[in-house]
Parts: sequence; structure tokens; C-alpha cells
Amino acid sequence: MIGVMMDKKFVLAFRLLMGWTFLYAGAWQVLSPDFSAASFLAHTKTFHDLYAPLTSPTIAPTLTFLVSWGHLLIGLSLVFLPGPAFVVIPLGLAILASEFAWARRYLNKARELLEKARKKKS
Repeated sequence: MIGVMMDKKFVLAFRLLMGWTFLYAGAWQVLSPDFSAASFLAHTKTFHDLYAPLTSPTIAPTLTFLVSWGHLLIGLSLVFLPGPAFVVIPLGLAILASEFAWARRYLNKARELLEKARKKKS
């Protein structure tokens, strides 16, 4: 039992540290007028030929926007939102429900609980 608690604490700490890393990088990239994803990609050593087309003047502004805001949103979600189970479990259950009756029953039960919670809220 103690090992499980330590695992949970380790996962939480790792999630928060990764979230802070993405949040800090995203905030710096969004707020810094000098940041450009193209300048980073232009100096890569690995897969340079793959990344070179992304440094063109027509693609670079869009890529810079997507990278900087993507980092910021990933960081915010890792730090402030609950774990991915709220998304992954229902999605996996929906996929399984297309093939298995037991998964359809659980999915229907989850939908009923969600409806009850919505009615209770309003």
C-alpha cells in the first residue's frame, strides 16, 4: 500500500514538473517577440532535411504560433486540469462499445450518471 501511494505521489510530481516546464516555455515563447520556431528548426542537426521546409517565410509564422500557444496550453492543462482518465476512459469505452455488449452497458450507465449529474446541477 505504501508503494502505491509513493507511485501516485511520484506521478503527480512528475506531471506538475512537466506541466511547469511546458507552461514556462510556452509563456516565454508567447511573450518573447524574438522567438521563432523557424530559427530553432533551421539549426537542427538531426533530420535537418525534414525540418528545412518548415522554415520558409510562408510557414514559419503559423508554425511559431502553433508551437508557442501549444506549449502554453499543454502546460496549463497538465498543471490545472484533472488527469487524462476523464477523456481516455470514456473514449476507450466508446470504442469497445462498438464491439462488446458489456462495454455498451457500462457506457450507457456512464451516460445515465452524467445526465443525473447535469440535472442535479441545474
